[in-house]
Amino acid sequence: MITGNISDYISWRGDLSFKERPFNDVDNLVLCYISYAVLKGLATEEENSSGVTVKEYYSRLLEKGGYKTDLDIYASEAFLKKASSSVRFGSVLIKDYVDIIDEETSMQFSAMTFVFDDDKSYIAFRGTDDTIIGWKEDFMISYTRVKAQDMALEYLNRHIVPGMEFYVGGHSKGGNLSIYSTANLSDEKLSQVKRIYTNDGPGLCQDVFNTKKLQRIESRSIKITPEYSVIGMLFSFNCPNHKIVSSHNKGLLQHDLLSWCVSKDELVLAPKMDPEASSIDDTVSMWLSNMTQEQKEDFTHDIFDAVSLGGKVSSVSGFKSKGLKGVQEAFVKLSLKQTSSRKKMLRLPLTIIFGKKARNLRYTKPVVFLTNNPIPLGVFMIVIGLLFLLLPKEAIPLIVGIALSIVTAFELFLLIYFLYLTHWDFQHQIMRVYVFIFLMILTVSIFINPSLFSSVSSMLFGTGSLIYAFTLFGKSLNFHKSKDRILMVACIFESLGLLALGIYFICLGNLYESYINPIIGIGLLAIGGYKVFFGLFHLIRGALASRPEIKD
Repeated sequence: MITGNISDYISWRGDLSFKERPFNDVDNLVLCYISYAVLKGLATEEENSSGVTVKEYYSRLLEKGGYKTDLDIYASEAFLKKASSSVRFGSVLIKDYVDIIDEETSMQFSAMTFVFDDDKSYIAFRGTDDTIIGWKEDFMISYTRVKAQDMALEYLNRHIVPGMEFYVGGHSKGGNLSIYSTANLSDEKLSQVKRIYTNDGPGLCQDVFNTKKLQRIESRSIKITPEYSVIGMLFSFNCPNHKIVSSHNKGLLQHDLLSWCVSKDELVLAPKMDPEASSIDDTVSMWLSNMTQEQKEDFTHDIFDAVSLGGKVSSVSGFKSKGLKGVQEAFVKLSLKQTSSRKKMLRLPLTIIFGKKARNLRYTKPVVFLTNNPIPLGVFMIVIGLLFLLLPKEAIPLIVGIALSIVTAFELFLLIYFLYLTHWDFQHQIMRVYVFIFLMILTVSIFINPSLFSSVSSMLFGTGSLIYAFTLFGKSLNFHKSKDRILMVACIFESLGLLALGIYFICLGNLYESYINPIIGIGLLAIGGYKVFFGLFHLIRGALASRPEIKD
């Protein structure tokens, strides 16, 4: 069987009109992809109302100089050229094009109507574009009804007119909008909708939406997801017609419409979902379910404020263009946010790696004490500090080498386990392969060349100190808000000490190789002792606060 993608489909079936070959699932994908085209300013208000053909839009785009961006997220010029020159899509009318971004309400909405036959139209809702506002709105779907959903319903009510048959669909967030809007239509307008497509789009959170309404559209809905679907399985609703399509890409990259496999005018279906993707879907669903509405709102605001660098950038590509400097700045901003947001961000990847059962262990009393009180960490740091001070210099690399060997063996176990889940697909697990190779090289290097330990340990210890310093400084601001002056001052002093220590080890650590072990030991003893002291202070203050009052 010859397989290709939706671009190949135009080559194979582009010479056939919709009267010769009726609308099918692959046409839905083509029109969804074209909905990502940036058409702003290419038609007058009157032309937008009556419609402009795909061929004419492409011609006007060329006259304007083409796209000013090469972002993969938008429909490519090459694809539009092929579609515009085909019999099947070139004469399709695009009308009622809307593209709105509202930063005040965190709303991104874009839709267009394709008239592909005299009495048949396809209404497409665009998925998340390159704007940070659009990505933020995707997160907001998990805890609130977003403005784009209401606009999608308003769009359908305005453009579903008598005497026409309609198909409604979208990709990613656009799929969510197609479900939400059609489920809320009146019976009269819904009767004109023949089919509803959600192409790897998230469902609707039952906490903010009456999911019983979805029963109205089950029989006419088609859910299409790739084998490795994460976004499309969030808040998944019961859809009897669920098609799992094969993809040329691996992992999360399968979300891309252009990677989905087609043969002639049909989707190339896969037998089942990828087991690793299913595991991630379960984990993400649990992760979201364990957060209150308020926590979800705070988390979303904190994450996207950090990614936008405090409003300095407005697009994902703008953030990427900042490179490592941008990532560093975002991390610093996030470290100053609420502790709960940082914990929730870090908890998701750890849960995905270690599974749901391990995640639930954090609710047991011993783990709660270990994570909420600094005494255990302080004692651990004191023990490690003593080892650095008391053991011979030559023994430290050996101990670190043994510890790294244990971590490397554990990583190998995880790698084999996930390779088994994915039927020994190394491309799926390429990042875990790289991590294992790095750990193995580092472990072997320390055993073969112990002197390497000094430079590696100084760099790691210095980087860890800087990260922890930023975290503590953020915590001190929370203490300031709660007016706990003692803990605020203590956190500031601790963060300044760690900041100085981190700078020393990164910049000067290798210059004083013979003193590195004692300095690390003393540093760990000081920090560990400090943590034990304040851990005891917390316990005593908590005990005094909970002591019942003695009444006369």
